[in-house]
Amino acid sequence: MNCRNFPFFLIGICLSFVGFAQSQPISFKCSTAVNAPPIIPDHGVSELISDFVMTCEGVLSPPAVAGELVTVRAYLNVNVTSRLLSTSPGLLEALLLVDDPAPGAQSPCPAPCTNPASGQYNVFQAKQIFGNAIEWTIPRQSWKTLRITNIRANVNLSGIFLGIPNNLVLFVIMEGMGVSNILAPPQQTVGLTQPGLKFLSTNAILLASPDHNIGGSPQTDFTISFTEGFPSAFKTRTISTQPGDESSSAAQSIAGKHYGTASGFYNPNFSGTYAGAGLATQGTRLIAQFNGIPHGAELLVSAQPSLTGAKVRVAMVNTGPGGEGPYSPIESRGFVPLSVNNGSAIAVWEIIAADASEIESVQFDVAVRFISDPVKKLPENGMVTVRGSLGPLSLVEVASFTDSSPRFERSFEESFAFLITTRGNPVVTGVFNAADFSAAPLAPLAPGSIAAVRGGLLTLVPRNAPQTQLPLSLGGTSVKINGFVVPIYATTPSQVNVQIPWELAGVSNAELIVTVDSLDSKPIQIRLSDVAPHIFVGANGSGFIARPVPVVAGSRIIIFCTGLGPVRSQPASGIAPLDFNSAVMGNVSVLIGGVAAAEVTFAGLVPGYVGIYQVNAIFPSDVPGSIYEVRIVVDGRGSNVVSLQR
Repeated sequence: MNCRNFPFFLIGICLSFVGFAQSQPISFKCSTAVNAPPIIPDHGVSELISDFVMTCEGVLSPPAVAGELVTVRAYLNVNVTSRLLSTSPGLLEALLLVDDPAPGAQSPCPAPCTNPASGQYNVFQAKQIFGNAIEWTIPRQSWKTLRITNIRANVNLSGIFLGIPNNLVLFVIMEGMGVSNILAPPQQTVGLTQPGLKFLSTNAILLASPDHNIGGSPQTDFTISFTEGFPSAFKTRTISTQPGDESSSAAQSIAGKHYGTASGFYNPNFSGTYAGAGLATQGTRLIAQFNGIPHGAELLVSAQPSLTGAKVRVAMVNTGPGGEGPYSPIESRGFVPLSVNNGSAIAVWEIIAADASEIESVQFDVAVRFISDPVKKLPENGMVTVRGSLGPLSLVEVASFTDSSPRFERSFEESFAFLITTRGNPVVTGVFNAADFSAAPLAPLAPGSIAAVRGGLLTLVPRNAPQTQLPLSLGGTSVKINGFVVPIYATTPSQVNVQIPWELAGVSNAELIVTVDSLDSKPIQIRLSDVAPHIFVGANGSGFIARPVPVVAGSRIIIFCTGLGPVRSQPASGIAPLDFNSAVMGNVSVLIGGVAAAEVTFAGLVPGYVGIYQVNAIFPSDVPGSIYEVRIVVDGRGSNVVSLQR
């Protein structure tokens, strides 16, 4: 039976039948093993997996026919993307080595290798038969070891064939009279995936007037940094100290040795269709892609990192649009201007030294340069983003004759890099409670509560802050109330949400000013009160109330609100409480349909959130109807009224 056309997950079933078809028992068996499965970057499209080694014992019965051949076939649970070294016939760089020959004794069977038994050949080249399957034809004989090497895999999500994407499995079978089903076990885990890169960018907000970075050395506006997701994610091309070297100095031809580079098993003396087998086209490259660059603005990046790990070294390189191409370093120690095409530009660096035992990082400086021309409205306003990726980049997720190896799918996250803007001072039109926005702008707000500042030009960049600890500046925006810089939840051009600081307890009137990148709004007066309860309201007018469905007498309901006043164990302004110990100090009651709830079991701040209170109450038994009005009263001051549907 020929198992060749069986899917990956049915090969084992097929082989169980092959075993019954053997004409005679054999005492020849091969155990299989791999080195420690490598960790592979999760965006890798052409990543080396571990060697698959078959160690054989026993005696293989003499072939029934002189020159009898055996087919070794390997199935991967993702696409095999080893480099094509010949298209006619289609032959890959993936190799099978017989008995681990020493470098000087390696003898490749020349393509098309129609008679592999005619010489003392011990190196054989793979032929791809499916997207995830390759095979070799070798003479039938007794072997000590068979080593499969130089298999590259597409571990990017779209390349998943069958199986779990972060667990690469290679399944190997042999076909030929008397040798089928001799491998135990026939499959091994040959690679594990995890994120290979962490990318961070600081940001800058630049006014379109006056001139910026014109004359003299450019000054850094923001930085970008690349950090390995795991040790050994950054790889040099070969063991040679020269990235472009393909000579014997770059040889990696000792079978089974782990070299820790982007190249696999590589013998520079191989020729014909074997020439370059295992040799990477480049080392790991780091790519910064900038998008949305406004007309009239120029971008410059540092050729060498401003901060780096202990051993990692990089070189800025000239490349194609995806970071591909031969090693071509840019000889500069300072800033290098980037070519901009349709508002986009890339900067590329290649790893030329790294420490495989440490997580390493490199940081680069970025400068923006432009001449201000208000008449021509240059530079244009605009926000620029940056994406960091391992490279080169490619969408080719199958074996390729021309594409880079290794290569990567781009990362999907973009970061805000810088903004060029021409604008006036921010304008504040009103300050509201952030629960229902229905109160008049001058209605009182309570310290500790959430307020919404509305107007125009209130931020340069819309941003959201984490809820557990609020910053005092966000998106280029800060807010002061009576001189206190207040915590900010979120910013948009028309609204900024802030917490009224606890420090303003006892104050009845205050002055609020919004500052955006050093430009101030006109002051606006607001009223404060130690207690100013408001229930949060949804788009349909119903309150944010957690409750069972349906609500029955005795049910517990939880009402989410703000402005309930002073609490015990008061947290600092902008800091969320960690537990339920921040209970309201005032007298809290809940009215449902005009009837006081039977019991308020808790009223206080919600752990993990800034400025949000909750009130737990028991639904009373004497309220008729199916839709109820709900209101909170704290020390005699009532909240807005919301609806609750039974």
